[in-house]
Amino acid sequence: GGNENGGGTGDTNAIINTSGGVTLSVSLRNLTETGVAFYGKARLEENYTADSFGILYSNQESFTAANAEKIPIVDIYGEDYSVSTSSLKPNTTYYYTSYIKQGDLYKYGEVKSFVTVSLVAPTLNAASDITEVSSTISGVVSVALGTAGDLEYGFQYSASSDFSSGV
Repeated sequence: GGNENGGGTGDTNAIINTSGGVTLSVSLRNLTETGVAFYGKARLEENYTADSFGILYSNQESFTAANAEKIPIVDIYGEDYSVSTSSLKPNTTYYYTSYIKQGDLYKYGEVKSFVTVSLVAPTLNAASDITEVSSTISGVVSVALGTAGDLEYGFQYSASSDFSSGV
């Protein structure tokens, strides 16, 4: 039966998938606004028959290898592996599972989900050193470690409160 509470040793959040002489466990770490790492153990029996194995993820709850993002697991150190993506959207639910491929057949593990971190709005301090033609504007932008390099932030100013002119 399905033990929802874990109840064993090891990572109780892990997905376990076994097929074709391959056993995969999958867990999550380093969840940010735009990325996540999938890690676990890949145990290969001596005569395994799987062609490939890895992680599938999608922002759709119902997905298959044909319509999801696929991250193959190719580097295994001992039994440990870690693969990651940094192409996710902030504050979005993603669904993931492990896959083991034998020929044209895929065996999927349990589907689980995670939600990426929301972007944090910057805080703006009061303007200082105000003169007839200048002022100093400052603020704070807090970002998680590992945030994608395409994050852009800055200041916008205008003579009108709705920014309709002179931006």
